[in-house]
Amino acid sequence: SLSLSPSPFFFLHGELQNGILFVQVDGIFAEMADIDAEGLLHGVGSALAAMNMPVVLWNHPKPVNFSQQALAMSLQTHLYLGVHPMVPVRNNDHAIGGDCAPNCPYDTVYRAYAPLFLALRGKQWVLTAQAARLLRSDGSAAAGLANLFCVLSGRRYVAPLALLPSPATPVDVVLRLPLLQPGQQLQVSVMWPGGSQQAGLPFTTHPLPELAALEVTVPAVLSREGCALLVLEVL
Repeated sequence: SLSLSPSPFFFLHGELQNGILFVQVDGIFAEMADIDAEGLLHGVGSALAAMNMPVVLWNHPKPVNFSQQALAMSLQTHLYLGVHPMVPVRNNDHAIGGDCAPNCPYDTVYRAYAPLFLALRGKQWVLTAQAARLLRSDGSAAAGLANLFCVLSGRRYVAPLALLPSPATPVDVVLRLPLLQPGQQLQVSVMWPGGSQQAGLPFTTHPLPELAALEVTVPAVLSREGCALLVLEVL
């Protein structure tokens, strides 16, 4: 699609993922993110192909009584992949809203997750081995998804946690950041759907010179609706 601004943005369809074309585009606008396994393939494929470019996944119209829980789970997978959803747009056949936008009953779900997606803007993948892990208190793997992205040129890291079990049980989140510069410090906070957040979370660090990484463990993180977003500020 071509915008009318003096500096237009070009977005490539998700099915045209060609390395040569990527030199000429600014991001991906992919469809079918809401259709079973094929939609998952489009979403994951677009996220990995675009890497640090923006990705928007559109979807098909849904009935007014569409499950808000299903929508929340879908948005959590978007957060995990670092991609953005298409929001309700009136008379748009590739948006979830259909004719009820902008007053759909599930608008509240989009508003609840909006601050988390804003925190992902400008994200870059952190490609350290095992960049994000979820552990139980006994050190075994916990259920759920976790990823790690860098924003603001390394001055902030964000770790979306998605599809954690409900009711919520505390999980230890282990993240591997690039090594900090001498004198730099970390401050950790958490955001949840709905806009609530908590600053000053405790954490421990352990350098991993062989990976040029700093392992950060944030213990006993609680999710809400199976979701949370850790924010690590580099001071």
